[in-house]
Amino acid sequence: MPSTRRRLSRQEKQAQTRARLLDAAELVFAERGFFAASLDEIAVRAGFSIGAVYSNFESKGDLFLALFEEHVARQVHDYLELFAAGDTLDEQARGGADRWMRYLDEHPDFFPLFLEFAACAAREPRMRDAFAARLGAFRAAFAGMIERGAADLGMELPDGAADQLGVVVNALGNGLALERLADPTAVPDELFGSVLALFFDALGLLGMLRGSLSGSTLTAGALGLVGSLFAFSIRPKIAKAQAWRFVLILLGILVAAAVANILAVIFLRNLALAGTISIGGFVLEFIIGSRLLKRAGYLPVRATTR
Repeated sequence: MPSTRRRLSRQEKQAQTRARLLDAAELVFAERGFFAASLDEIAVRAGFSIGAVYSNFESKGDLFLALFEEHVARQVHDYLELFAAGDTLDEQARGGADRWMRYLDEHPDFFPLFLEFAACAAREPRMRDAFAARLGAFRAAFAGMIERGAADLGMELPDGAADQLGVVVNALGNGLALERLADPTAVPDELFGSVLALFFDALGLLGMLRGSLSGSTLTAGALGLVGSLFAFSIRPKIAKAQAWRFVLILLGILVAAAVANILAVIFLRNLALAGTISIGGFVLEFIIGSRLLKRAGYLPVRATTR
């Protein structure tokens, strides 16, 4: 018995027509550019009349926007997958950046076409708003990656910071694409990834410094300073010069511990060592503070036996 093919519904036929028009448009735009491409040629390539084009798209700009929307969806999906697959922040930062550079090599006609349409859309408010909305998907994706990267580092970014940094990352990718278009040798394949890796590295370092300085170092310093000022205040009989000498010694230890703490974080990336330095600074402050209190007569001096 001959098999009977199911008849497509009206919606299915329209979706099929739209898909064929988009495929044809991608080829024609790549060959001609946005301004030189015509809807008539796109219709012929797709095997339809011009009426089929206008029944699916209002204008050439709307057709390009539909094509660009598909491009954005694919790219964002790839970027998020690569970011999630990275085991380290360096791999997460480089994954999407390297993917963008490969895309530019594999599709050399894309970015000139992108620039053409951007110039056209800038002169038409309705088109500009629609174009900006689609670009917003890139910015939102990058902002989400930055937020997740900061969270992995134990950092909480200020409100709106991730969104602003998402704009910067998107602009950096497009700017490097423009430079690469003018002079391919000026933009190595790994440059975008290296810059983003450096950014996340700096973000991680900032998180370590904030965590280190806001914790044990400042606590130890505050305790030492309070103790020295307390000793100075309870025994006015101590000469002021002598009391302030001890205060300055304690402050010097605080500064030295803080500097050593920062250096341990920056050069060794070792929070454990930074914490040890903080504790050591506190112990020194405690010892010197105790000596100050004993000299002031506030703490008893242990009698020595022979």
